Amino acid sequence: MTEGRADVEIIGVQSDRYPSLYNAVKKSDLPFGPSTIADGIAVKHAGRLTREIVTRLVTDILLVAERDIEEAVLALLEVEKTVVEGAGAVSFAALLRNRERFAGKRVGVVLSARFAAGSGLSSAITMNPAGRSSSASMMGSRLSLPLPTGVYPSCVLPPL
Repeated sequence: MTEGRADVEIIGVQSDRYPSLYNAVKKSDLPFGPSTIADGIAVKHAGRLTREIVTRLVTDILLVAERDIEEAVLALLEVEKTVVEGAGAVSFAALLRNRERFAGKRVGVVLSARFAAGSGLSSAITMNPAGRSSSASMMGSRLSLPLPTGVYPSCVLPPL
């Protein structure tokens, strides 16, 4: 996909509780944590084929905290009325957490919602404690990112 395209980067994203690809690619040994809302990508050992593809095509791998994933799920639900599972929201969580890295760039974000239900979704909905900005105001005033359901192939983040 990016072969021959110097202007395209693929950034991988994982939960910081299950950094298996991060560890494999970056020769790191970060510990694994407890369960995660991103259980669809919570693997302790990335497969050989996956590691080969990621090593060849992925520019960087970012880790996102559980709270970042929950905030991404909630923001998509509140603002875009889109239900996304935790594993499907990690890319958007990385975008929100690393705004300055992506500001002014065209960014594609893959979202999925196959298993969005149960305790993971309810924890994302109820996680906004008093005193924190709601994701709706965060999205509306600081990011202004229109996202349709599914894949949004190009969006431009405004400068902060």
